[in-house]
Amino acid sequence: MAHNTSKSGYKKLEERLNKFPQGVPPSETLYKILSIMFSEEEAR
Repeated sequence: MAHNTSKSGYKKLEERLNKFPQGVPPSETLYKILSIMFSEEEAR
């Protein structure tokens, strides 16, 4: 699974999104969506 090796940039983006009141629960689906919307570099 390639996304596991690149999750760090997306993990940082997830943490940033969690600062908003609605938050975002971590899940496999979330990382798939983020990888479609952003490159790992952009996510970082």
